[in-house]
Formats: sequence, C-alpha cells, structure tokens
Amino acid sequence: GLPTGVLICAAAGHGIGSFCLRSKGHYFAIFTLAVGLIIHLVIQKWESLTHGHVGVIGIPGPGPLGPVRFDSGIARSYLALFFLALTVAAVSRIVRSPIGRTLLAVRESEALAAAVGLDVMAAKRMAFTLSAAIAGLAGGLFAGFIGFLGPESSNVEMTFNTLLYVMVGGIGSL
Repeated sequence: GLPTGVLICAAAGHGIGSFCLRSKGHYFAIFTLAVGLIIHLVIQKWESLTHGHVGVIGIPGPGPLGPVRFDSGIARSYLALFFLALTVAAVSRIVRSPIGRTLLAVRESEALAAAVGLDVMAAKRMAFTLSAAIAGLAGGLFAGFIGFLGPESSNVEMTFNTLLYVMVGGIGSL
C-alpha cells in the first residue's frame, strides 16, 4: 500500500503542479492553499470513501519485514528514522546531480535559466512531483502509525504549520 500511495501522490502532484505552477508569487501560494482546502472538503464530504467526519479507522500498521516486527512504538520510530535517512540521502544525491543544478538555477533566476536553454516548467513540475511523492511517503507512514485518517489530518492549520516549518528550517535546505 505504501508504494501505491507514493505513486498516487506523485501522479496527483504532477497533475496539480501542471496547473499550479503557471502562477507565480502570491498567486502560487493562494492557489496551493486553495487546492489544500479543496482536498480537505473532498475528504470531509465524500462519505462513501472517507467516512466523512468520522474518518477511516483501523488502518493497519506496517507489517513484519522478515524477522523484524513493527508492533512497538520504538520499532515504528526506527522505521520512520530509516525512511527519513533514506529520503535525506536520496534528496542529497539529487541536489548534487545535474538535475539538482538545474533546480538550483531555476530557483535563483527563472529568466536566466530559460535563457541558457533549461526547460523551467519541466524542472518545476519535477520538483513538485518529487515533493508530492515524499509527502505521500510521510502520509502513508503517518496513517500506519496512528491507525486513523480523518478530515482534521488535512486542515488548513496543518498546511500553515508545514509552511512555518519550511520557513524556520530554511527554504532550499535539506
């Protein structure tokens, strides 16, 4: 289920990014907040799939991986730590690759990156898709850890908190 969730999130990120990334600055922020609000409302109102305000209860945790079982909170914490290390290593490799240099050039100056022949929209769409896939991985682990998903898992406060974490941690830093 976790790989499928990551792929679905990546596909959704690619599709939403195709529309979202046409806007710039404040309009981009407003558009992404609006998409988050729409997703929250869909989760809340689509009762046949999400059970509305009640949410989905009884989501199973991660199954055993050979002799390793994830029944305790400590074992699940180590699993989350493993995926964190894996994600940081993968993103670090991407940053140091030619793709990372392209993304850095686009971040510094879209006009200059386009002038030297880089496909700015493709680079931004790829970054959006990758970030959606990472968010899907985190969401899949989160759902398995708490065993419940409901509308409050995707509210506007959660979006603002995430943006605050990015601002405090530093935009463009691992």
